[in-house]
Parts: sequence; structure tokens; C-alpha cells
Amino acid sequence: MLGLSRIGLALLLLAVATVAGQNPTPVQIRLGLLQSVPLPLGWVVAAALAMGILSSAVIGWLWGKPRLSTAAKQLQARLQQLEAPETAP
Repeated sequence: MLGLSRIGLALLLLAVATVAGQNPTPVQIRLGLLQSVPLPLGWVVAAALAMGILSSAVIGWLWGKPRLSTAAKQLQARLQQLEAPETAP
């Protein structure tokens, strides 16, 4: 499964690199009253992709930990139950 995600990411990065190389048209980004300097469209797309990948990795790392530790605790409790010696009635 990990191999497929790496292949998918590599293909996505290849597509973005292709778009970045073929779109030198300068664009300006506006956010309220702020305005960026003109940047090539490919750079803007590549930066947006990089920020999306980074933010999803950070959010997954932060939110994924509690679920994993809860599952691990449940599995440890179940293992202890199974390993406990049975008492005769």
C-alpha cells in the first residue's frame, strides 16, 4: 500500500513540475489588501501543492497519534487478558 502512495505522489509531483515548467505567465495573489509580487503560475501551483502536502502531513501526525495510542492500549489489555492464567472454578 505504501508503494502505491509513493508512486501516486511521484506522478503528482511530475505533473506539477510539468505544469510549472510550461506556465511562465506571471500572476499576482491578492489576500484582502495584501498583494504579492508577480510570480510565475507554475511556482504558485507548486507552492500550493507543497503547502497542502505539508499541512496534511502535520494534521495527520497530530490527530493520528491519539487514535493509535488508544488502539494500542486496547490491544495491550486484550493481550493481557489472553495471557493471564486461567483459574479453575
